[in-house]
Amino acid sequence: MEIQKENQIAFSELKNYNDSNSFVCLGLLIPSTFEEITETCKEMTDWLLSEGLITKGFVFNVKHITGNIAGEDGRSDVLVILSDDCSGLHPLKRLQTNGLKWTSDFIVNFARDYGVIVDEYCDEEAMIENENQSEVINDAQYLNNEISKIYDVFIELTGRVEKLEKDNTTLKKALITLLQED
Repeated sequence: MEIQKENQIAFSELKNYNDSNSFVCLGLLIPSTFEEITETCKEMTDWLLSEGLITKGFVFNVKHITGNIAGEDGRSDVLVILSDDCSGLHPLKRLQTNGLKWTSDFIVNFARDYGVIVDEYCDEEAMIENENQSEVINDAQYLNNEISKIYDVFIELTGRVEKLEKDNTTLKKALITLLQED
């Protein structure tokens, strides 16, 4: 059976989904007909509710993620789209369940399987955050360099003060010696 086009999603389209309304199941058998999709959504909803992974809502749709570079021999991953009223996956329960990944984690951790460089899929907020972090790092490096310069000047001045104190002591001794001779 051939999978219907509307039941497929390209890896590049995953960035349009967030972790509150979707997740990815690794290695899931792919439903291909409308009836199979409907049955899969119902069974998955029942399972998610019974396991406490969601507390309300339902699985709205499942889509085969296309483009695995291993082709037919590759893993079959499925994007699971939750209803708008869904509570979202319980984070701790999700961690205890093998094969369920946040969509954002899947994009980062499984991009290679789809021949994708993750940086291509960073959203604007992440890019801005990275730029801000780079600015902070650059500022910190600049401040660290300036502190090093100040420290070097401090050490140099400390050496000069010690030399002046030594010279002052020598002058005092010489003055005392001259005064004693007179």
